[in-house]
Amino acid sequence: MRGHKIRGIRTMLELFSKTTLFATVAFGALALTANTSLAKDPVSAGSGFRPYVSVFSGVSLPSKLYAHRIGGGSFNYNFDLDAGYILGADVGVHVTDQLRAELELSRASYQSNGVGLDTLDGTLNGVHGGIRATYLLANAWLDIPTNSLITPYLGGGVGIGWIGGDLHNCSNCTFGIGAEASAGFAFQVGVGVRADLSQHVSLDIGYRFKDIVGASSYNTQTNTSGYDHLNLASHNVQIGLTYNF
Repeated sequence: MRGHKIRGIRTMLELFSKTTLFATVAFGALALTANTSLAKDPVSAGSGFRPYVSVFSGVSLPSKLYAHRIGGGSFNYNFDLDAGYILGADVGVHVTDQLRAELELSRASYQSNGVGLDTLDGTLNGVHGGIRATYLLANAWLDIPTNSLITPYLGGGVGIGWIGGDLHNCSNCTFGIGAEASAGFAFQVGVGVRADLSQHVSLDIGYRFKDIVGASSYNTQTNTSGYDHLNLASHNVQIGLTYNF
């Protein structure tokens, strides 16, 4: 148990250090170009309807995965997960100078830390495998003008999400959370800050709370019904780059 926790903490620190290094390099580039950029209007102060694309990655800290088992009995489980990572991309548009609308596709991945809770029988040890969460979200972000290169923002989005993977609650059983079988309701809320690196490129650092509710999966080994009412919430710290057309 202690070894699993230490490994999870080490993984989280490694992911966070890589993200921090990326942020440091990007802010260094911002500092080098600030003297010339300050003489120009920031990108966020541009006029009208402007599209953009962005990519991002970050550290994802999941809550316990809740699952209601169906078939061969009905049981509720809570599975512990280690810190993971999230990757994604956005396609959006500046509707006004302060309002952005976008479509997001992202995916998070986690490994089990070896512990689960059966609400009927108690603690389960030897849980193994991993879980993935996929999000398709329509987002809206409100930019807060500062008349500078730095623009804070807040907002959120709603859409659909899938949960699946290869997670089993014993070493030799054939029943576990398998491939995604249906979509659940997904949403996120978040805050962040955008920094203009050039006329078209912006650095984005943000926090997102994401949740998927009501998804289901089937067992990949037996091709039978597996779990439903899957619920997975996560706290995400992410960094990305945006290209404004």
